[in-house]
Amino acid sequence: MKRVYFSGILLFCVSACFGYADTGSGVVSIGNRLDYSISGETSEEILEDYFDIDYTNGPFVAKLRYEVFQPSEETRDRQGLVFRAVGGSSHGIQLWIGHFYTLFGRGLAFRGYEDRELRVDTSLDGVHFSYDNTFGMIKGLSGRTPDETHVFHGIDGEVYPITALTLGGSYISRRRTSTTGYNAPGVELGCGRAQLMLGPIDFYGEYGERSGDGSEPTGRGAYVAATGYVLNVGFSFEYKDYEHMSLKSEGKEYTNPPAALSEHSWALFAKHAHELNMDDERGFLAQVDYRPGDQVGITGVYSTAEDHDGVDRYTEATGEVHLWEFSSNPASIIGGYTEEYLGMTSLGSDPMEDTREYITVMAEGTVPISDMWSLKAIAGHQHAKGDAIGEYDLEHVELEVTKSPGLSLAIVGEWSNASDYQSDLPWLQVFSERKAWFYGQVFMDILEGHQLRLMIGSRPEGKVCAGGACRIEPEFEGIEVSILSIF
Repeated sequence: MKRVYFSGILLFCVSACFGYADTGSGVVSIGNRLDYSISGETSEEILEDYFDIDYTNGPFVAKLRYEVFQPSEETRDRQGLVFRAVGGSSHGIQLWIGHFYTLFGRGLAFRGYEDRELRVDTSLDGVHFSYDNTFGMIKGLSGRTPDETHVFHGIDGEVYPITALTLGGSYISRRRTSTTGYNAPGVELGCGRAQLMLGPIDFYGEYGERSGDGSEPTGRGAYVAATGYVLNVGFSFEYKDYEHMSLKSEGKEYTNPPAALSEHSWALFAKHAHELNMDDERGFLAQVDYRPGDQVGITGVYSTAEDHDGVDRYTEATGEVHLWEFSSNPASIIGGYTEEYLGMTSLGSDPMEDTREYITVMAEGTVPISDMWSLKAIAGHQHAKGDAIGEYDLEHVELEVTKSPGLSLAIVGEWSNASDYQSDLPWLQVFSERKAWFYGQVFMDILEGHQLRLMIGSRPEGKVCAGGACRIEPEFEGIEVSILSIF
């Protein structure tokens, strides 16, 4: 493990000492994120480090990212330069050579992005250009996936015929590279979109079709949305219909349109977030926000997802109330009902449908202690039931003391009354043998431009989701240390 410690400490020291430098002919910015953990049960150590260097000189930009996984949370050992690019911009024209990320429309045709919490990195290696003026926009790309399995070519454009109207379209193709030695037909995907703003209301619609390649079927996808406000009521409505619209390369998804799902920061709701299925899902989300006065806000959300056979896969209804009695220290309460269908399962030789229902209530409040100190408390209760899992309750409590700026101390606990029988069903993903988890956590600014996060204790398995993409975060007991350098 000496190599692990040396690599992580070296990269952190470089970022701490040379985080920002004006060279006289340009600006160099260096950032680093170091994550280290050691399990108290198995003594297994994990180190992940992301080291970024940006150089800017007028219209010229260069970017590098070096990553060290020894190993990562997914047990991958890797160390090397994973992102390098140079680019420039002038008179509305931008050009990137090397690795790049980009978005076509709202992601129905293509979305290349990075999300380190989700372990998502869908960069391409090649060339990307764009041109934007008052009449329209055009962008194009040609690039290979990092593993050189596929090559993508694409073009995207928009025109603005009038101030309130935007019309656009996208085309993307994905083909095997010559290095794979597999000359299968490629996949092509085309989309058209329109956006119209009428006063306080914004309408958006996009439709696309995807060709097959012999091994994958043809597909189609549609997304429509309307957002706006009337007096003190805001509203939004989203509808999705995606069928065989996935565009993957070696497990990485290169399409990521709006999921039309609620995204929760509330811990107990986030445990059962729904992951978008780009090949077989349709549904909608409706949300209303009402402000009866300066001190109160009320939000209601309903979302649902089903497959194209009409089987309900996910339904959620929530109501949330916000109180601003303490100015910048609000209080909130949320209650909701969630139902998810996980398919068929069996207990012994008896098959049954695994449908689970959750009734959840959570509340949060912050109280100022002094001009610099405040206390926040979060409490939640969740009741779960289903034919396959029976019934159980889960409790969640957080206490956090914050000193502004730069210091936060928290204690977090969860516990359940799940029976020993339920805990012995890991294939039902209910619980491990543990019935309670507690940990302490510290966030603290150190030096200048660096933040330390220290966690000691145990936490249950959870879900990390954003934009319909999810990652399971495994149960953990031990010590976690993160150092984030931001400039």
